[in-house]
Amino acid sequence: MKNVVIPREELEELYVQNELSTRELCKHFGCSYKTIAKILKRYDIRPRDLFESWRVRRKHKLGHITADYLREEYLEKRISIKNLAIKLSIHHQTLRRLFREFGIRTMSKSEAMRGKKKSEEHRLKILAVPRPTKDTSIERLVEGELSRREIGHYKHLPILGVCQSDKAFPDEKIAVFCDGDYWHSIPKAIVKDVRVNRVLTENGWLVLRFSEKDIKESPTKVVDKIVIELTKRRKANGCSSAQVEKENRVFIV
Repeated sequence: MKNVVIPREELEELYVQNELSTRELCKHFGCSYKTIAKILKRYDIRPRDLFESWRVRRKHKLGHITADYLREEYLEKRISIKNLAIKLSIHHQTLRRLFREFGIRTMSKSEAMRGKKKSEEHRLKILAVPRPTKDTSIERLVEGELSRREIGHYKHLPILGVCQSDKAFPDEKIAVFCDGDYWHSIPKAIVKDVRVNRVLTENGWLVLRFSEKDIKESPTKVVDKIVIELTKRRKANGCSSAQVEKENRVFIV
């Protein structure tokens, strides 16, 4: 076994000033961990405790990451925290801690999506997925008013393979849509709505669309319009006023 000679000044410079780890010292001098530990003890150089060792490892791993770099990548280039963490080969929670240390405010989901070219593509992908059967807040407002008046209807009914209506009266061929302002303001979604309206109308359906604003302002007025069209269609089918009232009181499906 060869005798390793390490000058005190060089060891202090590398270990204390340059903060090289014990593993890096072993690699630098070509010796074992025990040899470095013995020489540190011989020169009366205090070894690092657990916290100091963690700090040095963290500095070596994250020392190249600056606040300016993070601001440029995250705030200017709009790279997400997940993708930025992958790029830096660190955990996303470590990246969030760096944000807090540098005073960088994390963006909300809506802020992060704002101005992105792919934001509309992302929303359209969601629109392409079959819609859930759970009611939205505006659908629940209309649902509550219909239920209060005991007006039976179908919920989330697929029609002609082109859409899924929010509320429907298949016997009278009336389809009701509760359009949220956010989703139905997308240009391609508007085109889709026009196509659905055309296909349903050509097949004898009456399409009633109500905006989020109108529903929130007065769900009562919205249901009033539905009742008017229901009454017209039922009378056109030969129902008397009494029969119309009776047909209104059916189960919700």
